[in-house]
Amino acid sequence: MYFFICQLSISEVFLTTDIVPFMFYILLNNGGTITFNGCVTQFFFFSAPEVFECFLLTVMSYDRYVAICNPLRYSSIMTTDYCVKLVVSCWLAVFFIVGIDTSTLFLLRFCGTNIIDHFFCDLVPLLEIACSGSQLAELEVSLVGSPTIFSCQLFTVSSLVRCSILAFIWSIYSDIEPNICVLRLIINLISARD
Repeated sequence: MYFFICQLSISEVFLTTDIVPFMFYILLNNGGTITFNGCVTQFFFFSAPEVFECFLLTVMSYDRYVAICNPLRYSSIMTTDYCVKLVVSCWLAVFFIVGIDTSTLFLLRFCGTNIIDHFFCDLVPLLEIACSGSQLAELEVSLVGSPTIFSCQLFTVSSLVRCSILAFIWSIYSDIEPNICVLRLIINLISARD
């Protein structure tokens, strides 16, 4: 668990070091400019930690599921090697998905004003000022982004539901267990008399 929290904090450091320096530059100079390649680079390094957090929170929900539902087998299931493999697979999936998102930005054509009233380059403002090609980028976001987020949320909710059901069953059992013990004691006493 602490390994995943460490990865989450590293992701947050990446995110803030991507946005904050340019934000300070804009604030100190009352505005600023950035090249298109710089904007796409900033978008890539902004999107990667965000998508990674989504995947990592899903992995963390699986980690909690294993810890709650299989506490005796937790250390044999969630080994260090397995945790590293999960994090590496998250980063690989992130670079694949964000690489697709970033590559579609190069298909956009801009005309007229290229001013974005933001302190970082995000997808929606770029699509708003694009003259052509934005339909392909919007379609790509719908086809790649939505299923990714939906599957992460679905897995997280299913882990939560499974843990809740087992916790509910355990709470019912723990509430009834004293009664069952007393009932067994009475049955044993009655059977001992006969």
